[in-house]
Amino acid sequence: MSNCDMCGLEVVKLNSVVVDGSFLDVCAKCSSYGNAVEIKEPEIRKYAGTSKAQTKIFVEENVNFVMESAGNIIKSIREEKKLKQKDFAKMIGVKVSVLHKIETSLIKPEIKLARKIEKILDINLIESYTDDEKSVPVNLTDEELTVGDLIKFKKR
Repeated sequence: MSNCDMCGLEVVKLNSVVVDGSFLDVCAKCSSYGNAVEIKEPEIRKYAGTSKAQTKIFVEENVNFVMESAGNIIKSIREEKKLKQKDFAKMIGVKVSVLHKIETSLIKPEIKLARKIEKILDINLIESYTDDEKSVPVNLTDEELTVGDLIKFKKR
């Protein structure tokens, strides 16, 4: 036996209704105050003969990154060209505070912004790392897969 959410009456069967946007389990008398709701159980489908998807990971062979000393280089070249921070920030489309953080090496510019700066100041800020080894596909559905299979170790 369950209690009606509206009147508190103990009844054997409760109806699910929506009253003022709330889902309530109510008796037959109180169900007239709301709209009846039919709650469907999710349908579980079983597929015969399907196999797991084979997912493979390839490690990138060519990686671009902004060099560590980019902030110092940007500041020195900007000052050589007699550009103020305010003017240069407007040229590359960032706030002066962001340019200041880049020049003091608090943050590194993203690749897209670094390419803009490279064009304007005629310098190189982006370095590439090329891996000479061929990448090997890794089967992620393998049950004996370990973290070590996914990590590419750097030779020293």
